[in-house]
Amino acid sequence: MMVERRKYARYLPQKNAFLALGRKYTRIGRIQNIALNGLAFKYIVGDVQKKGATVADIFLAGNVFHLHNIPCRIIYDFEMHMPHVNNDYAKILTTKICGLRFRRLSRDDAMQLNVFIENYTAKLL
Repeated sequence: MMVERRKYARYLPQKNAFLALGRKYTRIGRIQNIALNGLAFKYIVGDVQKKGATVADIFLAGNVFHLHNIPCRIIYDFEMHMPHVNNDYAKILTTKICGLRFRRLSRDDAMQLNVFIENYTAKLL
């Protein structure tokens, strides 16, 4: 059995938890997992994407929770291979997974992130 070597525990958010990356929301996708120091989210590639996005918003669809302008940096941004998709039209909707690391959070942002994790996630084992 592998020993988890992460400094922060990861949590599985509710299905209505999303992230919008960049000030103009260049990428929007569903959050896959989250920790106190970062998260991963899946998104469908659209038009031109800016590589240097440095802020993100976390929000819940159908809920008032919205954490604005979280300072972050992109750690990885990979295209996901989807072998089960046989439809050529569906293949052009490329899906990617992106990992973000939060930069220094203000006290209010850290408190809001804790509220999000405590109320809208379950701990991953």
